[in-house]
Formats: sequence, structure tokens, C-alpha cells
Amino acid sequence: MGLVIAQVNILQQLEKRLGKCRQKKDESVFQECPHCGNTKWNFEVNISKNVYSCWVCGAAGTIRGLFYDLGVNVILPYIPYVKKEETEKEKKVSIFSEGVAPLTTDNESAMAYLASRNITQEDVCRYRLQWWPDQQRIIFPIYDISGNLLFWTARYIGKDRWQRKYIHSEVEKSELVLALYGDSIESMYLVEGIFDALRLHKEGKSVIVLMGTSISNAVVSFLRELKCKACLVLDADAADRQRKHENVLVKYLGRDKVEAIYLRNGDVSSDGLHGSSGLLGYIQNKMR
Repeated sequence: MGLVIAQVNILQQLEKRLGKCRQKKDESVFQECPHCGNTKWNFEVNISKNVYSCWVCGAAGTIRGLFYDLGVNVILPYIPYVKKEETEKEKKVSIFSEGVAPLTTDNESAMAYLASRNITQEDVCRYRLQWWPDQQRIIFPIYDISGNLLFWTARYIGKDRWQRKYIHSEVEKSELVLALYGDSIESMYLVEGIFDALRLHKEGKSVIVLMGTSISNAVVSFLRELKCKACLVLDADAADRQRKHENVLVKYLGRDKVEAIYLRNGDVSSDGLHGSSGLLGYIQNKMR
């Protein structure tokens, strides 16, 4: 499957596989159903609601599931459909601050820091990393299926030890699932930080970034929908939180769907969790 951090034109991807469509209110109607083969324009996709259905065979599900059934390798996030509630509370929207721009090789300090975390120039382009010069922060952006900015997290790389290491956009993280799809979705690795996630994703693993938060209802729903195994791997200094998260996952997914890999300080390489071996090397040895 694909990666959450990118822009995807869903309709364009569908038309490549299913042919041209007709628009009916909020639905895109395709002539042929990929499940039953009916060719009488009964296959409908609602991109805004993230769902599809066929009026003939009854096939239905999420757009992500549809792409998975079609064997399409695209970049898709998990966005649960929530009915609009009549409320005066305005939903916060993620925006970049003034001065934020795409990260380039001209930003030597940022590139040197990323190199120390095994992030290459190719990765910078792939994950569309940004640079915030006023804050001396590297920004990791998260986009939805229409290319709108959903969320960002920014890592401080300056010299002021009193600065917060990470800051985030002012949106509710519990409503999002930061999922990076790899070569297979039989297992999803749950990690704390973005660098852990990028290391694993580069090796073909599917990863959920918890960003230090608790296991949200959105994450649980996401894992239940995929019916995949959850492999929980937190840093060595987070054993208590690891146990708490493991209990939550077992409660909602079942023991057979959960594996918790408990790290100790001696389990990773001497050059740190994100070094040449680190978390990735430990998991590779553990899973053999």
C-alpha cells in the first residue's frame, strides 16, 4: 500500500483502473463493478465520505480497502468518516507558519542532522520534508487524500537546550492515524517517533506513529479494520507505557493479534536507537 505523507488524486487513480466515471451529487459512478463485473453503472464511490458500494452485488467498504482489493500501490491515509455535527465550535486547520519552505541541500545543518538519522536526500523528497528557519526545525507534514495539510510535527535541531524537542500543529492528534504503508499490511509496527517510523518504512515495514500519545480509538478502529497484527515497539525507556499500550491492544484486538517487542538499553547498537543498527537492527534479529 501507500504512504500517508503525500498528495494523491483519488479520482484520477480510480479512473486509471475502472475507466471514466459519471458524477452524481457527491458520488462518482463507474460503469463496471470490479467485484461482480456488472456494467450498468451501479458502482459508486464517495470520496468525501471515504466509502464505495455496488448496488448489484452489495460490495462495500472504504476507499483504502478498494485500492487494496485492486492491488494498487498508491499513497493513502486513514481518515475515519465522521458525520458533521451542528456545533459552533470551529475545527482547527493545520497551516505552515510564514517562512516554512521545502527542505533543500542548501540547509546544511538540517541535512547533516538527517544524515545522522539515516535520512537521505531521496527520503527528504519522498516524505516532502520542510524547513522552518526561524525555529531551526525540520517539519514532517501529513497530507490527506486531496492534498490538504492535515498535520505536521517539527523537530528542533538548534543548540538551545531549553527548546522543546518537538512541536505540532494545533489539531487533535487523537482523530488521526499517522500510518505509513509498506510492502505488506499483515503486520503494523507501532512506534513512538517519526524517525523510528521512517527507518522501518524505508525497509518495507508498515508503521503507525503514536507521537508519544496513548492508543487512540482511531488507531484501534484502524487496526480492527485492517485485521492485521499489531507489533508494539517503544523506546527502551518506555517499558511502563509499552505494557499499558499492550494491554489496550490485547483488550480490543485479542492476544493473537498483538506482539509487544520490549527493548532494553543493551538491545540496540552503541551508536543509539537511530544509528546504523538501532531499532531496525534489533527488530530484524528479533523477528528471525
